[in-house]
Amino acid sequence: MHFFKIAALLAAILILPVPGHGASGENQRKIAVTIDDLPTLGHGLLSPDEQTAYFTRILDILDKNGIKTIGFVTGHNLNRATRPLLDSFVARGHLLGNHTFAHSDLNDVSASEFMADILRIEKEIPANSDGRKFFRYPMLHHGNTLARKDSVALFLKDSGYVMVPVTIDNDDWRFNRDYVQTFKNGDIARAEEIAGEYIMHMAERTEYFDNLGRKITGRPVSHILLLHMNYLNARCLNQLLDYYKAAGWEFITPEEALADSIYLVPDNYISPRGVSLLERLQNR
Repeated sequence: MHFFKIAALLAAILILPVPGHGASGENQRKIAVTIDDLPTLGHGLLSPDEQTAYFTRILDILDKNGIKTIGFVTGHNLNRATRPLLDSFVARGHLLGNHTFAHSDLNDVSASEFMADILRIEKEIPANSDGRKFFRYPMLHHGNTLARKDSVALFLKDSGYVMVPVTIDNDDWRFNRDYVQTFKNGDIARAEEIAGEYIMHMAERTEYFDNLGRKITGRPVSHILLLHMNYLNARCLNQLLDYYKAAGWEFITPEEALADSIYLVPDNYISPRGVSLLERLQNR
């Protein structure tokens, strides 16, 4: 697959001045990559071999760029073909987290049902070597009532989970849906257009949330980027990471990002919307 259009779009993006570009020290822009919905998403269109191939390609790209991540496992994506991929993920030096078994929506189920879904998948996720446990809310829905939100948050704390929020939210899942369908239909030209639009979208979202973080804190924050383990990212991750490097970003681990004090600010946001931590803090 060719990426001439993506390269042209990327060049156009990098002409724009960005805060902190080329900076170092306290002004250095820092970002951690996290990946949801492991092991893989088949979309009803991809064979087990295709899913294994794109999973492996993403791991190879992360290795090439020296990036270590946390991958959040969804139980209903586990089967005989995909389960061994989790061991491959850990063998590459990455960490695993819990994303519930059924990708449950805390807006639609009770707190007790949601907590049961966390426990249902817990024993099927290979333990991290140091025993740390990580969790991410599906759809970034933390609960649409105070009771639901607080009940689950207390359960996670008591169960030893570190909740990993997202500061740079985006619609990679939507671009992936359109990309896979178009690619499988044989419309390669349109698939390339979607890939280019995706890179532009990610650049726009990154700059938006970086500026929002500065507005809230008065300084650069250590960001946590949400990606999904999907076909589109296997095709575009090289180009996406090239954008970040060219725009002056330093890749850090999720654990390093979580050391930023912004992740200690109380989150009092109650809403059915699933949004970035920065938007939660802005609207609390």
